[in-house]
Parts: sequence; structure tokens; C-alpha cells
Amino acid sequence: MLLNAAVLGGGLFLLRETRQDEWYLAAGELPEKPRSSEGTTGRASLDAEESRGGDISGRAQLKSAGNSPPAGRITMPVASLATRTPAEAAALSAGCITCHRDAHDPHYSSAVHLGCTDCHGGNPAARTKDAAHVQPRFPDVFRTSGNPVRSYTVLNHEDPEFIRFVNPGDLRVAHQSCGTSGCHGTETLQVKKSMMTHGCMLWGAALYNNGAVSEKSARYGESYSMHGVPQRLQTVPAPTPDEMARKGVLPYLEPLPRFEITQPGNILRIFERGGRFVTDIGIPERLEESGRPRTRLSNRGLGTGTRTDPVFIGLQKTRLLDPTLNFLGTNDHAGDFRSSGCTACHIVYANDRSPVHSGPFAKYGNRGFAAAQPDEFVGRPDPTIPKNEPGHPIAHRFTTGVPTSQCIVCHMHPGTTVMNSYLGFMWWDMETDAGFMYPKQEREPTAEQFMQSTMSDPHEASARGNWSDPEFLAESSRLNPQLEYTQFADFHGHGWMFQAVFRRDRHGMPVDAFGNSVVEPDAALRQRAVKRAEEAKELRRDIDWTGPDALERVRQADEELLRQHAGVPVHLLDIHLEKGMHCVDCHFVQDMHGNGKLYGEVRAAIEIRCEDCHGTATARAGISIDGRRELRTGGPAAEERDGQTVGRSLSAMRTPFGRRRFEFINGRVVQNSMVEPGVSWPVTQVADTLDPDQPEYNAAAALAKTVRLDDAGKFQWGAISADDRCGHNTGTMSCIACHTSWNPSCYGCHLPQKATRRTPSLHNEGDITRNQVAYNFQTLRDDVFMLAKDGNVTGNRIGPSRSSCAIHVTSYNMNREAIYTQQQTISTDGLSGIAFSTNVPHTVRGKGETKSCTDCHLSDAGDNNALLAQLLMHGTNYFNFIGRNCWVGAGDHGLFAVQVTERDEPQSVIGSTMHRAVYPQRWMQHREHEGLLQHAHEHPGVDIGDQLLRPGRKPEILSLQVRGEYAYAACGEGGVRVFDVAFIEHKGFSERIVTAPVSPAGQKFYVPSRFATDVAAPTTIAPDPTRARQPENGEPPVHLLYGFLYATDLYDGL
Repeated sequence: MLLNAAVLGGGLFLLRETRQDEWYLAAGELPEKPRSSEGTTGRASLDAEESRGGDISGRAQLKSAGNSPPAGRITMPVASLATRTPAEAAALSAGCITCHRDAHDPHYSSAVHLGCTDCHGGNPAARTKDAAHVQPRFPDVFRTSGNPVRSYTVLNHEDPEFIRFVNPGDLRVAHQSCGTSGCHGTETLQVKKSMMTHGCMLWGAALYNNGAVSEKSARYGESYSMHGVPQRLQTVPAPTPDEMARKGVLPYLEPLPRFEITQPGNILRIFERGGRFVTDIGIPERLEESGRPRTRLSNRGLGTGTRTDPVFIGLQKTRLLDPTLNFLGTNDHAGDFRSSGCTACHIVYANDRSPVHSGPFAKYGNRGFAAAQPDEFVGRPDPTIPKNEPGHPIAHRFTTGVPTSQCIVCHMHPGTTVMNSYLGFMWWDMETDAGFMYPKQEREPTAEQFMQSTMSDPHEASARGNWSDPEFLAESSRLNPQLEYTQFADFHGHGWMFQAVFRRDRHGMPVDAFGNSVVEPDAALRQRAVKRAEEAKELRRDIDWTGPDALERVRQADEELLRQHAGVPVHLLDIHLEKGMHCVDCHFVQDMHGNGKLYGEVRAAIEIRCEDCHGTATARAGISIDGRRELRTGGPAAEERDGQTVGRSLSAMRTPFGRRRFEFINGRVVQNSMVEPGVSWPVTQVADTLDPDQPEYNAAAALAKTVRLDDAGKFQWGAISADDRCGHNTGTMSCIACHTSWNPSCYGCHLPQKATRRTPSLHNEGDITRNQVAYNFQTLRDDVFMLAKDGNVTGNRIGPSRSSCAIHVTSYNMNREAIYTQQQTISTDGLSGIAFSTNVPHTVRGKGETKSCTDCHLSDAGDNNALLAQLLMHGTNYFNFIGRNCWVGAGDHGLFAVQVTERDEPQSVIGSTMHRAVYPQRWMQHREHEGLLQHAHEHPGVDIGDQLLRPGRKPEILSLQVRGEYAYAACGEGGVRVFDVAFIEHKGFSERIVTAPVSPAGQKFYVPSRFATDVAAPTTIAPDPTRARQPENGEPPVHLLYGFLYATDLYDGL
């Protein structure tokens, strides 16, 4: 008798009656997994049940039958888990524990009695392993019990029953396990809509910044149904216009469409219409003249042939923030071991041996091995799990005390907010201590080696480096005692190396905690600097804060530790981490799971803010309720009622060890660690640092927070004031504007696309198609600091800003010809794609190590003008992009494009120290040529028409400006001439610099002038003031002056 039906992630499951207390899913009656032949993938929708919370499976409870159920069937009990007896639960694990001896319910809780098959499915009554286990659809992928390497979209094709068997927390099946009624239904649904799942911030920024979509608000996100069908996400109920504008809530997110149907937003020369014949991919045009290719990507409209958008190709093919919680971690490097869905966070893997990053989990190593020895956390190890096979969790045990090392598995990329900066590390710059990182004999990888390397590490430089060897990478931190200039981290997400950031003065010299120069620090000193955080944390272990002198004793111990580190460089990890705080100590349940709403940026989804713990200049943190002080969250995503922010009570939360997270002891706030038992710290109140009667008083802080102009226009400071005229009012400035010590910046990520290679998509179906897109970050800096106004969600306050979205794109066709080279993009509204973004660096430090007055204000000595130009983003010509060619105007000898860098990654300057380390043979050849560059492309500087019409005029290049695909030259009597240089790296062209790129009869690619002496573009980037702006994007207009070139004439002036 058909009683009910429930929609499970896009598939219809029929529930049939069997016995009074049981249900089973008739898996054989499921429809085929839907596949769409449309331009976008087949879509399900996750928009039901949000308003009620809970799972989307009809709240049925999974249970194994007393007898073995028919093949392919899963039994489901109606009875509540709360009433189950231990004996009933044991029956659901009876067969399992005959092999998995000593295995324990991972909750380690006596409140609920669970059996193995409650979560994992399978058959606990079977007598053989194969019968007890659910078998995979792809046994070649899941060869062992460890997580497979780089499985990506395989889960979208796997049997949901098998997915549940190996990982009940996977979001395709979590509604049947974690999210069933009476368990974690609300949290499961919230995670399915969290940014850690859909990742829309990066996709939205990449598509908008690079002109692929017109909306600045994110439109696309990643989510899959139970059967791996890409599905639409919706906020239910739909957000109001005020929520969208003020809170950053999104109404919906669509699956990422196939790149084959997209249209390019940046019409580079190769995307222009043209070509004699209909192009056939892979078949050259027989009548094409040698040295003058005529083939274009399509001779029809945009979106046909290969005239598609490279941005969409990059999102599908490039490992950016991938994989999201929808997929398993890549499980191929130290720092990449994790599961998917709920389990990605709540089951800890061995990723990092640093006690600062991993806390008590550091002892388990960084190889993704299961623990081999029994201890308090592990209990007794499962004898069936290999202890030398990567891809296994440390133990079959959940934790809410997630260490920072587990967070950094994902949060080490611009799309996931670069939180390696919290640890005091940033991406290695490919050059520092390069002698240890590249082989002495220059490496020329084969095509197979190159593909293997770039599948492991999306940066092409790894193919030439030692770190492409997994063993070298995993043990690279062992080099630290030998390194001369830096220290390497023990985690390697994406296969990358990370280097420590140390405090330096304005001359680039290392300094100690007292601001004194450290002359030529050696590896031992740098190791001491990194180890200081371990020592500082131990000062806060097992402290009885009820003692009247506890605070003073810890302060004195801190000062003594500081004195011991005189003459030692300062490792700039965040001060919160140095005191013992892991990510989970600040970001609570909602920040981790979400709240059921879709957000387009991370800050919009955060409920905590600095003031919630530290208070403000005028008041300590917390509110008084019935005479009791209580801390509550007040960030952008904090709960609101009747238009008022009520937030979450911090005082009510507890650690896994049973203590309150926040306690009020002797009038002070003390926080207990979520990760390390016995570790706690006092939470400094801003108001106390301004009060001379308090031991935390800091005169410099008091000056900064209270300085203001009085009614007479004179400076006044000292008294605590809520006056809006205070120079650093919290209504207009964020705390981190001053309290940030450094900010990681990435200038110019090079994304080359190569049509000669077929690679799988990392999303949706994972189809293997032509084109591989690498991810080559290039110019990395830790010494750049800029300020900008933040977005609407955070009140447009002033805060740190950085370059993390600046990309240059290259594409090679099927003949390995560069059809465009390191070109920049333009956003839909006309702003340059070389974008900057405000961010929260998470690099807070103590006094003397953050920002001082002259970091942001003019110095009396007049010695910081360039710093302020950088700070205000006016530019200093410090990071102007040159690229592969240096352009030279050579007077009557014409113009030259001189190759000054290697084409391969890392794109080192020929003859440089980096060139010597990476390409030693090529460097020696350069030395043999006495340092003379050997390759250049030239043009005489005269058009063919000039030779006929003005035979006596000599060509003359007096000034040259290259931007994008054109070179502009001041040619004296020839006026201002434009040269097409789009195909300067295209090996199919015999003449790569031309004056008539379209018409064989010549074009008027010049502006006549009596005697042009100079030409300049207003900027080296390419904003477009002629593009129509979308008002909802909130972008300022691009000034019309950016639409012109500027030339000077000897007689006519400008």
C-alpha cells in the first residue's frame, strides 16, 4: 500500500509499508538519475522545508531490519532514538564490531544509543565483508578504505547508499544520517546553504570582475542533490529588499552553467568575427597563407564555436577554492586531508605537526594517517584501518573542538579568505631560499610529468621544483634549520609551499619585539621566533583565574618571555593564535554552519565582531540582564528581532570539556579554549586600555582612540568620549584598520589556458574536455598596506584592502600558438579587472607591531609620502606589470619587443638570481652571451602606405606606450601611430607587429600631427568609461579621461 512519498535531493523515493514499526526505501523503484541535455546541467531545487527546518527526507529514521533486508533496501524505523535501549543499538552493530573491534559511536555520548548502521547503512547481520558493506559503483576509485586522491565529481556519479556508507556526513545523504529528525536536521540544512558549500563569493567576484556577468551580486553557487544533480539554492522565505541591500542576503543561487554556451565579456582580438571559412576544431584551413593565420574562434556569433568565455572555462577547470564541502578533500598533500560535508570539519585528519596550528592533534603527524596508538582522544585504534595509508581520519570520533589546521585545509586561497595569514604564513614567492627548492640540474619535465604535477599543484612552477615530489613536500619543513631567509610551514594545501612572515622596518630589515634591528638573523633565530607562540600558549595553561594576582602573574610571564626574545625576529602570526585561540574559539556555531540564508560574501554571514568580546572605547563588552553580565554577538548575521540585534548568548556556550566558553571572574572576561583542555586567557577590554587606573592602560591606545578636535578646533584627547568627532570613531573605522600588522597581497595571477590538453571539469558532471587552465600566482607581497571603504553590510567603514583578484590571461590554441598573452580584463561596468578588495587579514598584533600614526598620516619629517600614496591606493609605480616583453622605442630604428622573461613558469627575469636558481642552464647560456638578450621582435615604425605616399620620410619612434593588445607610438612627423601587437607571442605569424590588422589596403591606424613627441595612456590598466553601468552594482562612474590617449606635439602642445 503506497502511503507517502518524499523528495530526496531531486529523486522521488516511494515509502512502502512492511511492518508496523518499519519502513524501507524501495531503491529498485527509483527513477533514473536525471541528466539534462540543455546548456546548463539538470537541476533540482533545495527550497523546501527551510521555513520549518529539519531534513528533507520526510523525517523518516533509518534502521536496519532484524533480518537482512532485500538487496538494495534500507530499513527505516518510526521509533525515536531517544527511547532506544543499548541492546537495540548493539544489534545494529553486531556484525560490524566482529571486525571493527573496539569501534565506538563517534559522538562518545551516552545520551543517545546509536548503532553503526544508523549512520552508515550496510547490513549488520551479514557474515561476510562484501555482504555487510555497501559496494561502490566505481571500485577503481574507492580501492581502499582511505579517501581517494582527487576524486572531485566522482561522488556525483556514485550510489548514494555507498556515499552514506563511507561518509554519512556527505551533504548528498546527510539528511538520512546527521540530519534525521531528532538529530541535527537544522544544522544539516544550514550547511547545505553555507558559503563553505556553495562558494559563491569567489565565483561571483571572478565573473563580475572579468566581465562575464553584469551583476555584482553573486548569481551562481555549487550544490548537488542526492543523486549528484546540480541544484538551485533558495533563501526561504525570500529576502526583503532591505535584507538584500543591508545584510547581503541572496534570493537564490543557480548552478554554474556549461562554458560551451557562454559568451566572452572581453572581446580580445582573437574573439573578433572573421575567418574565411567555417572553422572545424582541430582541422587547419588548407588555403591559409604561411606566416599569416586567418583562423578565428568562430565566423558566427558570440557563444558559437570556441568563441566562449574563458572565465567560465577557468571556473570549471582551475583548482581555485576547490573542492568545496560538496566533495572530498584532494587527500594528496599534507594540509589537504579531509572528508566532505559535515565530516569535513567534525572529523579531524592529520595535516600539520605544529602544536600552534593543530594543538593536541599535532602529534599525529601531517600524512593523513590514522592514529596507531591508543590515547585519550583515540581510545583504542580500529585494527582494520591501515596505519600507514593516507586518507584516514585520526580516529572515528567527532569533535566540536576543531583545530585551526583543519580549517586551513580550505581557508588558504583568496576565495576562502587566505586565512593562512592568521598563522603568520603566506604563499611562498618561488624565490626566497630558492637554492633548496629547485634541482641543481635544470628540470625539463615531459608532457606526462607536467600533467601529473599540475593535477597535484595548479601552479605550473611546481613541475620544475623539488616540491612536486610528494615526499619532499611533506617533509619540506625539515629544511627550516638550514634556511637563510625564511621558515616553511608544515601544511601544503593545493600542493603549495607557505613561508613565514616576520616583522621588518621600512628598510626591509628584520626587527625584534622592541623594534631593534636584528642583523643577519640565522635559521636558529627564525626558528625561535616561530616557536615563541608555543611558549606563550603554555603560559596560559592551567591558570586559576580566581586568584587575585593571576592576571599580574601572567603579565609578568609574558614580559619575561618578551625579554628572552630580545634580538630575535618577530613571527607575525595573529596575537589571538599566539595566546592559544583557534578559529573555533571566535567563530561559533552559526559562523560555521550558516543560518539557512544565502550570502554573497563572508562578512555578511558572520555573527561575531571584535566589540562583542573586547567592548568599545566607552563600554566593556556585554549587557546586563537581571544584574548578570552577558556577552552577545552583534555582527552582520547576528539574529534580529523587531529590527533590533539580539544575537547569540556567548555566556551560555560550553567547551567540549564541560567548561563555559566565557566566564566572568573577578569582574574580568576569561575565555576557555575549545581545542586544548586547561588553556584559557583573559579577554582585554578596550575601555580598560584607556583608563589610567587599570593595569591594561596604554597611553598610545588612549591617544589613538580619543583624539578629536574640540569646538575651538584644537586637538584634545584623554577623556573617554563617545564624541563622533573622535579621529578613529568605530562608526567610520573598523578595528582592524589600525590593529592589522600585515596583509597578504597577490599582484597578477597568471591563468594560461591550453587547448592541447584535455582535463576534467572540477564541478557538475566532471566531463573531460579540451583545455587546461593553470593557476600561477606571481607577485606576492607582505609589505603592502592599503585602506579602503568596506561594503554596505559592514557599514562602509574604513578597513584594510588588498590586491587578490588581479589576473592576467593567456590562451594557446590547438597548435600551441599563443592567441593572446597575459592580457587583463575589464568588468561589466567598465572598471578594470585588476581588482582590489577589502578584507579581514586576521593578523592582529600587540603594541608596536600594528599601525602607528605615521603609517596612515603625514609625518612631520616628510618621509612617508610614498607610503601614503600606497595606503590610499593612488599608486607608486611599485608593481607596474611588464610581462614577457620590454618595449623599446629606438628612434629611426623603429620599435622592438625584447623578451626579458622566460615564457615558462615561474616567469623569472632572464639573468636574475631567480633565473639562476630555476633555469641554471639557461642562465649560463645568458652569461655566455655576456648578458645580452637574444630574442626580440621588431617593426621599422612605418606603414606600407607611407613608403608609397611619403617615400622621403624617415620612420622615428620617440615615445612608446603599450596597453593591452596595442602599442601607441609618437612618431615625430608621422604623428601618433597605433600598432597591433595582439599576436606578439603567436608563433604562426611571421610579422607579429602590424599597422593594418584588418584591411589589406591599409587602415587609418594613426592620428596626424606636425611632430608628435610623446604619447601616454592615463593608466596601464584598462578601465572603459563608455560602458553602461548597472545602478544596482553601486559602482562609481569611470571618468571620461580614461577613454583617451594623450599625446604631445612639438608645435601644438598637448
